[in-house]
This record gives sequence, structure tokens and C-alpha cells, in this order.
Amino acid sequence: MIIHVPNKNTLIIDDFKLKCCVGKSGININKKEGDHSTPKGSFNLRKLYFRKDRIGIPKCKINKKIIKQDMGWCDDPNDKKYNEEIKTNNKNLRENLYRKDHKYDYIISISHNEKKIPGKGSAVFIHLTDNYKPTAGCIVLKKKDSIIILSPSGRVDEEKVRENSKILESWGLKVEFGIYTFDIHNKLAGKDEDRASDLQQALDNPNIKAIFCSRGGYGLVRIIDQLDFTKFKQNPKWIVGFSICCTLAFNSLIL
Repeated sequence: MIIHVPNKNTLIIDDFKLKCCVGKSGININKKEGDHSTPKGSFNLRKLYFRKDRIGIPKCKINKKIIKQDMGWCDDPNDKKYNEEIKTNNKNLRENLYRKDHKYDYIISISHNEKKIPGKGSAVFIHLTDNYKPTAGCIVLKKKDSIIILSPSGRVDEEKVRENSKILESWGLKVEFGIYTFDIHNKLAGKDEDRASDLQQALDNPNIKAIFCSRGGYGLVRIIDQLDFTKFKQNPKWIVGFSICCTLAFNSLIL
């Protein structure tokens, strides 16, 4: 796959055109280490690095590698490992790949300065961002906000819910479903412990920006006391629902 950045707001990957942001100093054909510019040219995608502990294993055709705590990228022009992956316990100047934020949940290395010419730039990646602020030289893409549709109460018609979810997707949202969203246990959408598990995972997941309850019903009352809102309070999110589902939103405010 070939990438090309024709301007500071556009990334082209083969036939796909994506909105992006580049280095603070713009695009430069003579990229140098530390100049805060993004190299001009066409480059190959080399390898996808990813945080398995956060996002699982992505499905893709390019080579991929799990990001571990001791992984970094050498940005010292005087080091023989310049512009390559290293262990962070080395004394090299480096870019840490294992981060607390989510910008490096996905990183794609590109074929820039593969000859490792000192000072010609290193650690130029494609990675995620929460906004479109200029970078130190990387190409950043904004990840779609993820929302999840759950069924904490009564069972639902899967075909109707999936069809209506397309409205949310048309707004630019990434729609996910719980493991038990479409489960059936008598009149409920799964057993109490299963519905509670779905809700707890969604409350705890910082990547989920909103929880949509597919319908109301007394089933939520059966599991509300099992929920822990500790992580939710650290990373609040929208809770959307009606009827008894308002209990969930109310509890999140007072606990």
C-alpha cells in the first residue's frame, strides 16, 4: 500500500482519501530531525504496531506487532539503531511506543529514511489523535467516537436495532454491540449476570463515548445494584435511554 500526503489536511492511501493533520512546520521534502515537519513524498506502509491490551488483534493485511512496555523507537542520529525499533531499557534517545494515552493504540510505520541517514528524520508514524492539532512530524488521523448499544432490560428485535443503528453510523459514529445485546432469556435480553457484565464493561471502557440502551423495562432494576461506577466517574460518558433506563443515568450522577 502506498501513501501520499498532497497537503497538510489530506492523506491518500491507494484509492482512499482521509482527513489528517501533519507536522507544525508543514510538509518538507528535506525533512530533518527535530524540525517538526512531515516528509514530502510517497511511502509504503511497513508495519502496524498495536496495543492488544486495549483493542485486541486488528484484522489487516500488513505485518503487525503487539506494543509491549519495553518498546521504543530510536531518534538519536548518532546511534547505529537510529530510526528503528529498540528496547526502552537502552540509553538511546527514543520515542516510547507504550503510552498512557491512546494516541499510540495503533501506529503504522512508513518507509521514510529506511537507509537511516543521520539527521534525516525518525519515528514518522501514522497514528491516532483526539483532535487535529499539528504534530512533531507524524501524520495523525482522528479515530471515530465509539458508542455501544446494549439491552440491559427486555429482549429486542435484532434486525430492527441493527437497521436503526445505521442512523448513528451516518453521523460518523462507530457503532458497537454488547456480547448479550441480542440474547434472549425469557422476556429479558439474557440472564441478569450477562446483562450486568455487558453494562459494566461499557461503563469501564474509556474508548466508549456513549451507551445507548435499546429499550426500557424493569430488567435494569434487577442488576443496577451490581454495577460499579468507579471507572465511569474517571471517564464519564453519555447514557442514552428512556423509561427505567433513566435509573442508570441517575445512579451515575449520585454514586
